Amino acid sequence: MNKEHPIDLVVSLSINTKDETRYKALAQEVFPSIMTKTGWQLTTLWPVEPSETETIAFHNLWQTNALSKDQAETALTQAINDLCQQAAGFAENLEQIDLTIVEEELQYVQRYHY
Repeated sequence: MNKEHPIDLVVSLSINTKDETRYKALAQEVFPSIMTKTGWQLTTLWPVEPSETETIAFHNLWQTNALSKDQAETALTQAINDLCQQAAGFAENLEQIDLTIVEEELQYVQRYHY
């Protein structure tokens, strides 16, 4: 991996369509705390058209300041552990958001600007 470019974490997710509102509400509770703790930015790529299927597929793009996968994983794990211990309700909200997820895939990518 080229050490000159930061890496990003792309999380591809599927949730049940009926859980969309719940997922978004929980995301508002969980993700800003993770962003603050890690210094990362989050962009969610949500479909423009409403889903007519049982599930909705979308992507969370975490722009990290890490230069390696290990650095990113360590920062994320540390942030989540700290928040679970320090922020009231964080662990429960994280658990609840996990329950809405039907399928999840993580991929680390490098960011290039042209």
